[in-house]
Amino acid sequence: IALGWPLVDRSHPDYLALDVLATLFGGNGTPAVSRLFRDVRERHGLSYYQYALFGGTSGPGSWSAHLGVNPARLEFALETVLAELRRLSTEPVPLPELEALQDFLSGYPAVQHESPERIAARLAEIERFGLGLDWLERYPQQVAALTPEALREAAARHLVPERLTIVTAGPAGSPADSSKS
Repeated sequence: IALGWPLVDRSHPDYLALDVLATLFGGNGTPAVSRLFRDVRERHGLSYYQYALFGGTSGPGSWSAHLGVNPARLEFALETVLAELRRLSTEPVPLPELEALQDFLSGYPAVQHESPERIAARLAEIERFGLGLDWLERYPQQVAALTPEALREAAARHLVPERLTIVTAGPAGSPADSSKS
């Protein structure tokens, strides 16, 4: 399953909230902060892998989620994923969940800069988007300033299920052998 939207560019005021919501939803490869991992994989046993991404550019960036599921359970998996998406825009993130996410994200930029290549890529991003050379110092503070209600409001403005594009693929003749939008 792949699903997503074209959303905002890197300079939009909701960019940071949407980026944080992508991590909350898909975990950025980290199960401890991923609703898809906890609810879709662990609780329901529906996915083999799952992640979400948000890529801001100078134009609209895509916010997407990707899951590998058993084609026989495709419809239930989609219902479960969509229910989680709706929760983002209807329920504020519980404070303990947000605090765990903020703790994770405050240390994440340091992990991303473990090699010269990653440092160069981050510096290029900072320059390209005019983030300022103090961005690495400001990022944890900006993440810490996000509130449960601010995240819910950003999700309600942008993560609208009715505008979502969903693509599925699977063995010929299976329920996943189709596309929706």
